[in-house]
Amino acid sequence: MPGLGAVEVEDDTGQAVRLASPAQRIVSLAPHVTELLFAAGAGTLVVGTPQHSDYPDAAKGIPRIGGAGGFDFERITALRPDLVVAWHSGNPAWVIERLRQIGLVLFLSEPRRLEDIASNMERLGELTGKAAAAQAASKRFRDDYRALRERYSHRSPVTVFYQVWEQPLMTINGDHLISRVIALCGGVNVFADLPALVPRIDVEAVLRKRPQAILAAGDTDSKVLDPWRRWSQLEAVREDHLFLIPFAQIARHGPRVLLGAQRVCEALEKARKDRQAATCSSLFAGLLTPPEYVAAPGAFVERARDHEQQVRQTVEVGNSRRRYDLCLAQADDAPLGAPAYRTRDMTDGSSWGSAGQDKLL
Repeated sequence: MPGLGAVEVEDDTGQAVRLASPAQRIVSLAPHVTELLFAAGAGTLVVGTPQHSDYPDAAKGIPRIGGAGGFDFERITALRPDLVVAWHSGNPAWVIERLRQIGLVLFLSEPRRLEDIASNMERLGELTGKAAAAQAASKRFRDDYRALRERYSHRSPVTVFYQVWEQPLMTINGDHLISRVIALCGGVNVFADLPALVPRIDVEAVLRKRPQAILAAGDTDSKVLDPWRRWSQLEAVREDHLFLIPFAQIARHGPRVLLGAQRVCEALEKARKDRQAATCSSLFAGLLTPPEYVAAPGAFVERARDHEQQVRQTVEVGNSRRRYDLCLAQADDAPLGAPAYRTRDMTDGSSWGSAGQDKLL
């Protein structure tokens, strides 16, 4: 048990991290870790950061201790850190082991769920004596996360391929934080069932999965998704559903990932609405006169979707009247996995809006 003034938390690998007193000198080994420490209120305690730790602006002036090409262990030791915060899956295992052998205390960060980002901030706040600031930051994060989830997670699904790297072609499985972002937005990661966190795949595997949207991290002028344009048989390509998300907002697993999540949600919403518009056009072609509705005795619409999202329709004669709402207006209300077309059964002679029963076809 920690003594008076001592602090103890578990890191993301389940290891206990104990300090005799809150950390006063911290080294970060990943840009997302730097962002987490600043968000938790401990930015002034950070004495060493890796290359590309450029957010917030105050992080740019902190001494560098290495990066993807390697770390300067002598410099890290000279900084006399009482806490090193590393990235479990991003920093090489031998680097982490070497720092332990030197005698440094490590906290391993590995956010796999969005909730883990809030939890990381709270635990880092405990280790640095900044618990109040960290709790306030984590509450803001959870509130924003909840708002996105309530707005988008119930929407009709869009299948997604996320490209991590072009050569070799790499993606993410369902355990990756980015896959959780995709799910938050009502998307379905087509490679969620692969065992590796960041697996290598080939073009043929993507073609077989037939994603409706393709995402990657990159600036708006990036060309990383251009090679996919040759594969016009993919709906994602045919409908121009190739979306770039700013790298720092999706590939860094800190608080700003919710900005990336908002971008992902907006991208998938565009794909969803484009698909809905095409489906509505097919479904109601020749039936809606005037465009808002058609009244036809015993109208019955049967929909069936194949992989190309095609729809067939039939109208049968009966004794009841049906009017069709514009299916486009229903896209936002349809629950996950449900078709977004709604009819209203009306008895003959009844006025619109009275005694009708809405139901999803």
